[in-house]
Amino acid sequence: MSVLLYHERQSISCFFPGREQPVVISLPKEALSDIDIKDAELYVKTVNNALSGKEGMQKSPALLVLSDDVCFASVSSEETLEEDQKKFTVSTPFLNVQTIPVRLEDKVFLIATNADIFETASRAFTSIGFPVVLVVPRTVLLAQKLCTKEPFDAAAIKKITDAKQQLKAYGFRIPETHADDVPKNTDAKKQAKKPAVSFGLRIFIVIAALYAVGMVIYMLLQ
Repeated sequence: MSVLLYHERQSISCFFPGREQPVVISLPKEALSDIDIKDAELYVKTVNNALSGKEGMQKSPALLVLSDDVCFASVSSEETLEEDQKKFTVSTPFLNVQTIPVRLEDKVFLIATNADIFETASRAFTSIGFPVVLVVPRTVLLAQKLCTKEPFDAAAIKKITDAKQQLKAYGFRIPETHADDVPKNTDAKKQAKKPAVSFGLRIFIVIAALYAVGMVIYMLLQ
């Protein structure tokens, strides 16, 4: 059975088979802040330190679920999906953005995230024996009726892990990772590759996108 990792804005809840309660890893703002990786090495070190020496954690593949507060959403349609996806990716204020479509009845929503987050998480957990094989937003799990708005329980986790192959069609792309593949000087790399986004514009985009995520969740729970 796989491990389920639930990544929220400032923490990761790790659900291990055979353990009644998850191991919750608090991520310092020096490592992750405003949905952006500030220090990848500190992030990896935090994960390693939190799980080292813990009992009852059999090494196994991991499924990474991204919470609503680290994702963005936009409304689209089948006719304009390709163009909307390009525009949404460009407008999201991060360098390394991935988007996936989520279909709900006659509507199409685009869900985006800063891929630096799950790529860094993948490196961190892979380095200690829990290779991440799937990354999906919680919105997909709701759309597939695999969980509810309540915290994950044993029944939901089993349904999610049993649907692992099915969910790969809805997941974000995971690059091949290695235990020592941790980028250095993250801020300098971003400055070299993408012009800075003004603080005001960034806040506006984030608020608008999070509002759209809330709208998607509301529709899914009706």
